[in-house]
Amino acid sequence: MNRKGSITIYLSLMLTVMISLICTSILSVKVSACRMQLANAADQAMFSLFAQYDRDLLDMYDVFFVDGSCGSSQLSLGKCYDRLTDSMSYLLSPDKGNLSGGKNLFSLREAGGSITGYTLATDCAGAAFAAQAIDYMTQTAGIQGIRLLKDEFGRNASIVQQQETEGGNPDVGNIAADYAELEAQAAGEKADNAAAEKKKPVEIPPDFKNPMGEIIKVKATSILNLVCQDVSEVSGKQTAASELLSGRQKERGMGVIDVSVSPEDAVNSLWLDEYLLTHYGTYRKPTEKSGLSYQAEYMIAGKDSDTANLENVVSRLLLTREGVNILLIMTNSELRLQAETTAEILAAIFLNPEAAPALQAILTAGWAFCESLIDVRGLLDGDHIPLVKTFQDWQLQLSDVPGFSSRMDSFRRRAAAGTDYEDYLRIFLYLTSAEERVSRAMDMTESTIRESGRGNFRLDCCFDSLTVEMKAEAEGRKVFTTEKTMCYRKICGDAVQKK
Repeated sequence: MNRKGSITIYLSLMLTVMISLICTSILSVKVSACRMQLANAADQAMFSLFAQYDRDLLDMYDVFFVDGSCGSSQLSLGKCYDRLTDSMSYLLSPDKGNLSGGKNLFSLREAGGSITGYTLATDCAGAAFAAQAIDYMTQTAGIQGIRLLKDEFGRNASIVQQQETEGGNPDVGNIAADYAELEAQAAGEKADNAAAEKKKPVEIPPDFKNPMGEIIKVKATSILNLVCQDVSEVSGKQTAASELLSGRQKERGMGVIDVSVSPEDAVNSLWLDEYLLTHYGTYRKPTEKSGLSYQAEYMIAGKDSDTANLENVVSRLLLTREGVNILLIMTNSELRLQAETTAEILAAIFLNPEAAPALQAILTAGWAFCESLIDVRGLLDGDHIPLVKTFQDWQLQLSDVPGFSSRMDSFRRRAAAGTDYEDYLRIFLYLTSAEERVSRAMDMTESTIRESGRGNFRLDCCFDSLTVEMKAEAEGRKVFTTEKTMCYRKICGDAVQKK
């Protein structure tokens, strides 16, 4: 039996509305899915690029940076963006490179974009480089320990700074010149020998040896010849300013991401110094493959050769130790008596008793300098010495000064505890401005990697953070846009927090 069917106008209108709603919902879901697909593709592209961090920087210096030069000698943002789009295309087009086939449900394809911001390792005076170095130290060492040492270290640094000032006290004067002037005065003395003999209350011992000859001799000798066991083993490397990162015009980032970790902070400064001493060469532990082997000394002195940097550090060590030793001679009764007695004998020899106080000052400075030579020689050889000496720590008697330079090692007292050469480097680094330390550390970083076989490497082409804008087109009609920012410092920080 046949029956007629019919539909009302109302139902027809309702179906039209429902179909429109369903189609709109489907389109909305598709748009959202396209946006999500693009966001996932951009995330994958960024993680893929940041996974291509420079292996040498990580292996040698424990910092993460992407080499933006892509092996060339110039920053190549275009090549970096090509890497991003290539990685992104595998999610935008699932059938790409899929031998078993695949279906691009959204018909998405890359539709342009650009790198809109990036932070380079050298931006803001190397702030990103320093921040990563400090983060590495805080993550691998106990932060409580460094805080407990902070006050004591600050006191030691103040002591060393004061000792340097005292060691370079202008009242000490030029020993050789002052002594020569007193000798000239004695030679011009017109008094009768018999009358002068009456004025001379001091008896000159028959075996007396004038220590001033040896003091003047060592003062005129090269410092490194006196304090190094074998001066021929001192590195002769040198470099020109134009060969260093700090000696050329550097690349600059765009839209730089703020760096919250500052090396100027007292605790961060200590972390930075620890990083420098564990990752760069020193006189005691030189770096072979680098423009300069004594890298920590370079960060302190900033000279263009290992010899000049070592001489600068050794000179500061001598000034520091002279300050300690002059103070002890002046405050210890037994040492002061030796200086007074010897000065009186020399004044008697000069037939000028009034010169005794001036001679005592010259002897004190010269004797302290000779004691300091023994101290520094020991430091360079790995010994520990007290930061502030007592009489029990004294090594050289004034009567032993004549000829002491040929037997200097026989006077050394090797202590099991105290301040060693690395401790002094740590203090000198602390007293150097953070900007200089970071700049010179980056010089040595680039130099070392170049000497390792990558002659085109440039640290100012390595980026720490990147911001990109990416676009994708769906079905040839709708264009979607997303912006992504990634930063190694944030990635590492999040990873540590999750642990």
